[in-house]
Amino acid sequence: MIDRLRIIALSLAVVTSMAISAQDDALKHAKIEQLIKQLGAEKSKDRKAAREELITYGALTRSAIKAYEDSDDPEIRSAVKELLAQLRHMIIPGAENEVKDLFVELDNNESGDKAWEHIAKLKPDYMAELLLEVSRNEKWVDSLKSGVYAYLANCDPRRSAAVVTKLGKSERTLLNQILDRTNSSLYSMRPKQMLLFYCLGDNSRAVGRAFDVWDMSLDPQAVDIAAMAIGRSSDPKKFWSIGGRKIFFENSLKKRCKLMSFYCGIAQTLGKPHLVRGFMSLGGVDGADADDARSILAVLEKTGDDDLITSFLNGCRGAEFKYQTMYRFYRQNNQRMSDDEFYALLDGLQGEDAIYKLFVTVSSYNLNHGKVLLERILAADPVGSTYDNYAYSMLATYAEEVGLLTQASDYWMQRVKSGGQDGELRVADKMNTRHAEELKALAELENPEFSKRMLNGRQLELDGNTSEAIAQYRKAIELEPRQTCSYRRIMRIYRSEGRFRELNDMTRALLMQTPLTSREKLEWSYLYSDAGDFDAAQKMLEQYSRAVGSQYSLNYPTAILAERRCDLTRAEDAFEKQLKRKTISSTLRRQAGLVKFKLRKFDEAEELLLDHLLLKPFDTYARLLLFYCRTMAGQDDSAALKAYIRATGNQRDDWSNWLLLYAVGDVDDETLMKTAGMLGADVNHYGQTCEAYFYSGLKALIHGDQARAVARFRETIKMNITLFIEHNWAQYELKRLGIED
Repeated sequence: MIDRLRIIALSLAVVTSMAISAQDDALKHAKIEQLIKQLGAEKSKDRKAAREELITYGALTRSAIKAYEDSDDPEIRSAVKELLAQLRHMIIPGAENEVKDLFVELDNNESGDKAWEHIAKLKPDYMAELLLEVSRNEKWVDSLKSGVYAYLANCDPRRSAAVVTKLGKSERTLLNQILDRTNSSLYSMRPKQMLLFYCLGDNSRAVGRAFDVWDMSLDPQAVDIAAMAIGRSSDPKKFWSIGGRKIFFENSLKKRCKLMSFYCGIAQTLGKPHLVRGFMSLGGVDGADADDARSILAVLEKTGDDDLITSFLNGCRGAEFKYQTMYRFYRQNNQRMSDDEFYALLDGLQGEDAIYKLFVTVSSYNLNHGKVLLERILAADPVGSTYDNYAYSMLATYAEEVGLLTQASDYWMQRVKSGGQDGELRVADKMNTRHAEELKALAELENPEFSKRMLNGRQLELDGNTSEAIAQYRKAIELEPRQTCSYRRIMRIYRSEGRFRELNDMTRALLMQTPLTSREKLEWSYLYSDAGDFDAAQKMLEQYSRAVGSQYSLNYPTAILAERRCDLTRAEDAFEKQLKRKTISSTLRRQAGLVKFKLRKFDEAEELLLDHLLLKPFDTYARLLLFYCRTMAGQDDSAALKAYIRATGNQRDDWSNWLLLYAVGDVDDETLMKTAGMLGADVNHYGQTCEAYFYSGLKALIHGDQARAVARFRETIKMNITLFIEHNWAQYELKRLGIED
């Protein structure tokens, strides 16, 4: 009882203090407004007193008086100008002294580089107004480049945009001019500029910067950002017209190829294949450089338009395109390219870079040809290059995938020797050394007939004949059931084809085998988790931890396992630790956001999901989760989700888009369940039906229909696709409701 009274007393104290604080702020603002008006008083002593008192309010005064810069009263206008000069260092609350130091350096004609960097690290998202202040002083303008660099290097685009949005229209225009002016010199900051303009809703500049990023790095994120910016704009046709004119009038073949791949990629992303054809017809790209042609071909292959691809390949030069042209011709005629024709392509091919680029293409079509190219990389100069390290890793992986364990061990050891420095092995090399030693100890499992079956299966897989590939892998299992690579290849096919029932069966068969290496112990942990055997998963993770020691952080697998077994507090803790690391994947934010959602920490979940969607704007499942997160938090996200659906092209052949339409109320339950079967055709409908049941249950839960929610969650669990997040999520929601599944 005493504890309850104490908690109530503390709560009342907090609420009271918040109310008093808000009241104080209101009184301060009212007082400041009164003092500003006093700046125009008749008596000079009253004006002076007002100025002196306004200075004591610091940043609050500076923010308030900006609205009076163009006052009709000359006395107020003059006083405001003086006050802004006096309070200029109070631009960024909490960094007043640092700003003052910067201004002193700039007044002394110093660069201010270190001061800019210090402020940017202290308050990165609030630097926009500081840049504006510096730009207004002619003596300081030369320092802007350092300021913009520090700003972009340290700011969070989404949070910075929220601050910039509060600036006046003229100030935002000036900031855009500053960023435009420094764009060409701040080459490495273009990705940040792209994201900042995107977050600000400046679609034209976002697309412009996205092309700059694409031009320098071919980063797929640039196409995604540009596609979303065009999709959400009020006049998408304007952008298509601009893109068409740029392609048509571009004289440089290299630049035309970059424009072609950029705008074709956007059109393909938004589900507009007719525009891809239109852009391709606007300018010839015959004779294009291999690097440029490759980026165009990658887009065309996504369209599945054989005529367009063949026409394009015929105009390309380079061994890799000749190889693809020949491969496509033979495949259409149910024939296979001869080794003599392949070796003829290699004549005159020199340098590791050229061989590597051909390998990237060939490895998707012919296993043996790919291996030949890797061996040629190792034979070429210089020895010990990055290409050599890659070749050793790929050869080791190839050998391991077909059961040649001794050969794989040798390649891994050569990879370690090639990459080591002064005999000191890096963490990755220590892991590779252990793996090589473990493989070498398994030589008794090698079987020539087993490896032959695996090689046949791998090539059949590359040829697209997955049914025959599975038959070869099953024969390999009969020959040597302890070799795990055969199971994994079958599981890979089942997963890609959506054959989840068969995948479950094969997973159980694999888990009956003993993991052969330390790496497999970690894989087994994930597989046990997918199969719903969480105790076994935990034991396997502990075995892996003992094997590798403290060389690798186990926060991520710990978080995944804890989330799957509904131990959300532990999952949250592990994700928090992982999120503090320097390198954070976008997927990690999404997974951490799901945990926060389940814990009903909606604000934290929303932040993580928004950060993820900035990097992966077309992740419709993340956007779906964000919608339900906001809805459960009491927000109305319907209009925003409808805008997102329009921006992404409203592609009705994409199953996840139907889940979005259902969430927003444009599709009913019956239509959703029917569509799950129709789009899935043969086997994929099984997974889609599982998702349909779950999101139907989640929607019912949000709208207070508990009985329907429980029924739908139970149907989700009956589908028994244990590797789907929806499976254990349904279990968790039933547990929260106090219902045994």
